[in-house]
Amino acid sequence: MGFFSNNISCSAATSSTSTMVAQRQRRLPILLFDVMDTIVRDPFYQDVPAFFRMPMKELLECKHPTAWIEFEKGFITEDELTRKFFKDGRSFDMEGLKNCMRRGYSYLEGVEGLLNSLKENGYEIHAFTNYPIWYQMIEDELKLSNYLSWTFCSCIFGKRKPDPDFYLEVVKHLNVEASNCIFVDDRMKNVEAAIELGLKGLQFKNADLLRNDLSLLGNSLWFSHQSVGEGEERHLVLKRCSDTSIPSILISDLLWQYDEEFQSPRTVDVIYRRKDSEGSKIEETPTPIFNLSLEEREEAYMAARKRIFSVDQGETRQCMKDGPQKILRLPVV
Repeated sequence: MGFFSNNISCSAATSSTSTMVAQRQRRLPILLFDVMDTIVRDPFYQDVPAFFRMPMKELLECKHPTAWIEFEKGFITEDELTRKFFKDGRSFDMEGLKNCMRRGYSYLEGVEGLLNSLKENGYEIHAFTNYPIWYQMIEDELKLSNYLSWTFCSCIFGKRKPDPDFYLEVVKHLNVEASNCIFVDDRMKNVEAAIELGLKGLQFKNADLLRNDLSLLGNSLWFSHQSVGEGEERHLVLKRCSDTSIPSILISDLLWQYDEEFQSPRTVDVIYRRKDSEGSKIEETPTPIFNLSLEEREEAYMAARKRIFSVDQGETRQCMKDGPQKILRLPVV
């Protein structure tokens, strides 16, 4: 199952810079995932207070106000954290705390399967997380590197989300436009910071909702649409670009890998559709999709796809290989 529209693979046109060539060969969008409470359960809120045998409120009052943040940024070592963790300088079993953390790490329900599906579909995935050098303990326990790269950790860059400089550093490192990145985080303030800087942002709530959000967002990164003609002559023309509201479920079934000898991805890509059968009814004033829940949108899109896209795959694939010859009319939904 693909969560985004299939990239159109064509012969690479001669590029004026190596950067443009590299980006054309890269599958976009690039996915940036927070880790704690987005991919992995964070043991801090339940397991750590239990380890210290005190309620969370008391722990927050006793611990040093900046020591953990400094550790996350890589400004202090583990030994220094041991000395500074509590404001009063009391000693504690650091190895015991680390073992407590290790036992508490686990994948959130459904997330590992989602990451695996994204990886199998060829997407580039990076961790973008506020976490200290202990991210290596997470890797040892859960092997996140099977699905993503531990590229953007606060302890490596010396910055934490939602610092805008951290996001800008990420985009610069990836060498892509910010709009070609999708950032997923459970904390809304981090998502809002990403959106403010031009990234696509999704707040994580659970794996199923994220799967739906990615499905709905995917094609919006690649296609714009224009309605052409009037009445029975009305049809849609799709172009590759960076901004559109066409939902992926309405077009993903009709996108395939073009042959290498086919046209450049910069040209207009027309999607062929069979004429609507006679007697079918077209709703003239549909309810705006933005007023509906994700479940209602998905149901509406599935119904529209079933009603409109009756063309068989072999026939459509041959049409696209033969190149644009005519535009079959379809109702605008």
